Amino acid sequence: MAAGPFIRIIIQLAIPFVRAFGAAYQQALSNARRDGANAARESLKKAKGMTTTEATQILNLTESEATNLKTVEESYRRIFEANDPKNGGSFYLQSKVYRAHQVLVLQHREQQQEQEQQK
Repeated sequence: MAAGPFIRIIIQLAIPFVRAFGAAYQQALSNARRDGANAARESLKKAKGMTTTEATQILNLTESEATNLKTVEESYRRIFEANDPKNGGSFYLQSKVYRAHQVLVLQHREQQQEQEQQK
């Protein structure tokens, strides 16, 4: 008989916590939606992607070394393998290295096409 009032007291004390948890969860969802929209806006602002300067920094090259495709390939392979997740590296860093390689190779191809068109 004494258990009934005790359970009611526990329930009365738990109700504010459940309401607070629900409100906090709703606020977290709202923040996540807003932050997601902001991140999408920022990515649209930077539509071009990685710059050649960023790519040369990621591959640890100078501007003059970045024009030599062989040097770019060597640096890419070395850093890509060093960041292999199988060897304890980071997939995120490996993907940045891959993207930097793509940017520099694309730049090299565009320069070659421009030179051929000028001839």
